[in-house]
Amino acid sequence: MSRNDDLSRGLRKLRGLRPAPDFAERLERSLVAVDRAERIAPPKPRRLRDALHGNLLLTLPALASMAVAAHLLIAEPSFDVSRVAEHTVEIPEGGQAALDLGLWLEHHEADFASVRLHVPHGLTLTDSAAKDSSPDCHDTACIYEFMHATDDAAPHVRVEVSTPGRYRMKVEHTSEGRRVHEVFVVHAR
Repeated sequence: MSRNDDLSRGLRKLRGLRPAPDFAERLERSLVAVDRAERIAPPKPRRLRDALHGNLLLTLPALASMAVAAHLLIAEPSFDVSRVAEHTVEIPEGGQAALDLGLWLEHHEADFASVRLHVPHGLTLTDSAAKDSSPDCHDTACIYEFMHATDDAAPHVRVEVSTPGRYRMKVEHTSEGRRVHEVFVVHAR
C-alpha cells in the first residue's frame, strides 16, 4: 500500500463527513449564550478606566524619569561665549614645555571672574591664584576653582607638560551676567 493510496482514502472520508443533525441548534444556543454574557459584562468605559489605572501604575516611574531627564537637559548651563583651541607643544629633552592658555577673560565686564579649570593628569597648572586653592582630584583630572583678575595686566593662566600625549582641558569662567566656556586640546610631542 502506498502513501498516495492512504492519502486518497483519507480525503474521501473527509469529503463524506457531514455535520451532526443537531449542529444548527447547538450553534444557535452558543451564540445566544455569548450575547447574554456580553450583556452581563461591565460596560466598556469601566474596563477602560481599570486598564488605564493598571497601566498608569506601570508607566508612572518611566514618566517621572523622563521628566527628570528633560529637566536636566533644559537646566544645562548655557554660555554666552565658547571656543575650542588646539595647541601643539614640543617638549625639550628632559624638561617641561610651558603653555600660556590665553583665556578669553576680556569678555567679562567685571574686575574678577570665577574660573573653574579641569586639568587632566599629565599637565601642571602654574597660575599663582590657582596654586593657593586646593584642587579636587579624581581618576582622570584635577578641578581647580579660583578667582582671576580680568584686566590685561593680570598674570596669564599657564600649564606645563612633561609627558607626550593628547590632553583635553575644559575651562569655565563666569562673572556677573557673563559665562564663557573654553576647551583646550594640547598635543605634546
